[in-house]
Amino acid sequence: MEESTLPIWVSDLFVQLIATLIGVIVGAIAAISINEHEKDKTKDERIKLTLHAITSELSYNVDELVGDTIFWDVNTQSVDGTSVIISSYSFQSIIHSGDFASLSSELQVSLNDLYLIINELNTITDTIFNYPYTTAVALTTFQNQMLRLMGERNLVKQNFVNSIQNSIIELRNYIDENVRS
Repeated sequence: MEESTLPIWVSDLFVQLIATLIGVIVGAIAAISINEHEKDKTKDERIKLTLHAITSELSYNVDELVGDTIFWDVNTQSVDGTSVIISSYSFQSIIHSGDFASLSSELQVSLNDLYLIINELNTITDTIFNYPYTTAVALTTFQNQMLRLMGERNLVKQNFVNSIQNSIIELRNYIDENVRS
């Protein structure tokens, strides 16, 4: 029996084909790995920027709240002063982007609690300025309601300011320790 041999160029072609196939596989694996690394890096950078934005937003809110004054004007028998609605755009951004789940559970709880206080403070402020006063409501009842709401608001506001100062430190530490640059 004669053994059939392939021409040399066919065996060279076959070796080249195998080498090319191995190169393509290795290249594809490397490309996928690099792509995943870039995605992670982009996500980390986005989280870092958002956390910096939240830190800035909270600092700004504290500054605004310190200058915020609401009081009962005895002369006009009405609520007077200036107030702000506290911003939560950066927090909403990290929630809607899906990156919130990437944060530690402790930080998620802390931020959630803080922004619940913001929501409560905004709700009380809105209620104070939009309380339905009619002549059917006795002025004393209205005044008592306003004073109660303003007292509640001041208590929430003070707790919020204290919480924010601690949270800003916590956020900065989290960024430094957990978010790759």
